[in-house]
Amino acid sequence: MAVKERRGDWQRVVVVLVLVAGTAAGIVVAARGDLLVARWTGAGFGSTCALLLLTLPRSPAVPPPAVAIDGGVAMPIRRLFAPALTAAVLLAGLASFGAPVVVREELGTRAGFLVPALAWVAGPGLLVLGGLLLLGALRSRGRLVLSPDGVSYVALTGRTSRLAWRNIDTVELDEVWEASLVITPRLGPDGGSVGRAMKVPLHAVTWPGAAVADAIRWYAGHAGARRDLTDPAALERWRGR
Repeated sequence: MAVKERRGDWQRVVVVLVLVAGTAAGIVVAARGDLLVARWTGAGFGSTCALLLLTLPRSPAVPPPAVAIDGGVAMPIRRLFAPALTAAVLLAGLASFGAPVVVREELGTRAGFLVPALAWVAGPGLLVLGGLLLLGALRSRGRLVLSPDGVSYVALTGRTSRLAWRNIDTVELDEVWEASLVITPRLGPDGGSVGRAMKVPLHAVTWPGAAVADAIRWYAGHAGARRDLTDPAALERWRGR
């Protein structure tokens, strides 16, 4: 089995700059807007960008240990990630309704039909997504679990994906903040994939993505050791790498 990595340091810089600029723009509109709606919209947009900055992946020098859960071992997650992401999405949904006012009154640009239409589509959609994220956070979703049977992930939105150890072929790590892990299944005798590929976001995981990938790769190649994946101590060798 292979582990592939893609590096993209420049993407990190671009994302941070965009979010910082969005936060500053929101503060300016909130402070200098002529209309109350515009000020609240600016505050909501700026707060959204600031909260998204908090969700960017980062790992402490010595991350916390894994935890036992559901017959397996779960990677520890950042406590503020789910609340910050949920609040950002909900605020973005609310701010969307005021976007036409900001465009028309504050920027002096005609909103026309497109901006209001996008606002009334994006607003409810983001509020629904925020509700799903809130429900997922309350139900402790968003965990990556390694068990004796395989790897499983339940997203905050409720989507569940699983892949048995024997069916894992490659682990591809995207190193733009090590933000996602793609686990692809091996090919069966008929040439088709045995199972579905898993794409696991690592934004909330406190461990470095490389350590998570190494642990999955090792257990995919050591069948006899998988029975230990009910004890968090089984992953201690990769903590802090």
